[in-house]
Amino acid sequence: MAKESALSQEEKQSLKLNNFIFHIIIAKNDTPEYLDAVQLDASQETFFRDRILDTCEGTQYSFKDKENSNFVENCKNIVSGDEEGFIKESRKIASDFCKQHKGTMSDGVFIISKISIVSSGKTIPLVALLKVDHSKVYQYKQKKDEKGHIEAIITEIKNSFVEHKSAVQKWAIIDSSEHFLWDILAKERSSSSEVADYFEKFLEASPRETPSKLTQKSVSTVFQWARNLDKDLIPEGATPPDYRHRAIQYMHTHDDFETESFVKAVVADQDKTRRAKARKLLEEELVKVGISGQTFETKPGSVPFSKNKGTIKTAENVTIQWPGKGDAQESGILVEELGKNDFVVTIKTTNVTYPD
Repeated sequence: MAKESALSQEEKQSLKLNNFIFHIIIAKNDTPEYLDAVQLDASQETFFRDRILDTCEGTQYSFKDKENSNFVENCKNIVSGDEEGFIKESRKIASDFCKQHKGTMSDGVFIISKISIVSSGKTIPLVALLKVDHSKVYQYKQKKDEKGHIEAIITEIKNSFVEHKSAVQKWAIIDSSEHFLWDILAKERSSSSEVADYFEKFLEASPRETPSKLTQKSVSTVFQWARNLDKDLIPEGATPPDYRHRAIQYMHTHDDFETESFVKAVVADQDKTRRAKARKLLEEELVKVGISGQTFETKPGSVPFSKNKGTIKTAENVTIQWPGKGDAQESGILVEELGKNDFVVTIKTTNVTYPD
């Protein structure tokens, strides 16, 4: 069965660079300046591997017409071909990138790499694409005059890029093997959610799930996870609806979803050890359902209002509800487990009414 999740930490750690090339992008030119080879020493290979690792997250995309896509064919040829074929296909991809981004791109380099990861005990070939902008870098030399005064002479180093992930402006990881349910993980530095139309057109793909669907899925996953969470990992008095409420609040207070900040917002606990264990378990659950590693625009309005209510139902068929303005304790409700099949629910209030 194809995997729905983005790349796990173990898969990222197994990543290897098998082939690597970049072609030079000059904004005013219609075509790239093609290279035939790039020589990397050990430290430089580590640098580029780290940049690719930085890009192993993003919005999941599916190819619009996989059977007839030139881009898909290029990627398949890279995965199955030799070094000569890799260079040939990389030029085609770089050329198409320039055509689709004419008038919108800046000077830099377009990196194409054939990479591989180990997933479910198998080696999976992938293609990584990165657009890295040129950065202004200065070099200085010291000069001593006749009086012994030292001055610095500064010169600009042309055609350079810095060793920082912020230099990467666009990226995509492509799986043409169908090992994953998604075909592409893609993102742009200028956007926390979906990529620009022209980059999407270049990839010949569209988002696999809508932001509304992903918002709903994130909230429902948290609630189901909380319902099955070991009671020893739940703070005293907390209830599963409390976790769902915090997930919904995150969608209201954040424009874009990011896994790490989402997990931190949902799992709030003063006990550091318990909090760390619960957060790790939630992260694992988000990986399983394909949410972890994705970025998307949050759509809090897509979550039904009824889902923002806390609800407790007892064995005696008594239902207690409270509005989603806070957790159970903030609403004056305390749930205590005294032993097996022995619970006490306490409600503290300033008034009691009996509505029709």
